[in-house]
Amino acid sequence: MLLKSKKLVSIIIRTKNEDTWLEDCILSIFQQSYKNYEIIIVDNNSNDKPEKIANQFAELNIIYKKYDKEYLPGEMLNYGFRVLKELVKNEDISSDYLCTLSAHCFFHNNESLYTLYNNVKNTQNCRSGYGRKVPMTISDAKAIRDLVLLYPKENRLITKSPSFNNAFSLIKYEAFDENMFDNE
Repeated sequence: MLLKSKKLVSIIIRTKNEDTWLEDCILSIFQQSYKNYEIIIVDNNSNDKPEKIANQFAELNIIYKKYDKEYLPGEMLNYGFRVLKELVKNEDISSDYLCTLSAHCFFHNNESLYTLYNNVKNTQNCRSGYGRKVPMTISDAKAIRDLVLLYPKENRLITKSPSFNNAFSLIKYEAFDENMFDNE
């Protein structure tokens, strides 16, 4: 039984065999200055037992759900949202925003979630936004080049785009309800 809580941002972490990164991902959430969140981990048939890592953070009351179908990134996020909708419907939680975070990603600094939340909330007619992906020291040269070009150190207002970064994004609950990800 889940404890009833009033949370503004629901963070959905999708994972498949990413225990190498999951602990850092959760730690980066825990270290955020913005604390009004809950975490839902959606695990897609991992062999590496991500639930054991989630259990190390008992104080965060992480909701862990196993997904037993073929791995499709969009479908994983849609499944996580369906779990969230059920929790909202049952009034176990109240969610205004959905943050998607891949298990191999983590927040760059302790203001990342707050900054993205503030930008989406305070930009007129904005229903979603996504954060910058920063290359790591272990990234290969091509990945570093791509990330630096695609995610420069600046805020951009994009009014129309053929794609959306779901590795670290924030979406208003009702916007996601109207525009779920392509399953594939």
